[in-house]
Amino acid sequence: MLQLDFAEKIAAMTAFNKLGYPVGLDSAAIPAAEIRRFQNDHGLTADGKIGRATLSTLQRRIDAAEKAKPVALASVSTTATGITATAPTGTSDITDWIAAQPWAIGVAAGAVGLWGLWLAWAYRDVIAAKFQGRAPRLAAALRSL
Repeated sequence: MLQLDFAEKIAAMTAFNKLGYPVGLDSAAIPAAEIRRFQNDHGLTADGKIGRATLSTLQRRIDAAEKAKPVALASVSTTATGITATAPTGTSDITDWIAAQPWAIGVAAGAVGLWGLWLAWAYRDVIAAKFQGRAPRLAAALRSL
């Protein structure tokens, strides 16, 4: 068992709380039951004491949680004048630029739509063969293009 000073104990308590192991606010002691639960969850010897293995695993989990912070998703709101969408700032230069250009999403959607129509035209015989049994008139119309 390692002897932790007051600042280290507070840091450990904060880390346990961040990872979902409620240890309370009592700075005198960290509950051994929560330490054992953390140790069991991470394949450590469950002795209820904070040792080197427990501290290093705790630090690795905190580091991994910091790296894996979720990216804010775009928000969409409906107002009386229409629908507005805002993208999070700071995700990348490209997404920030697209968010600043209200026409860019429409252009991108139009380009994807045209590409889809071109694919459908290029593979119209394959699509007609798939629809032959269910919709013979649609299949004939596709073949006539």
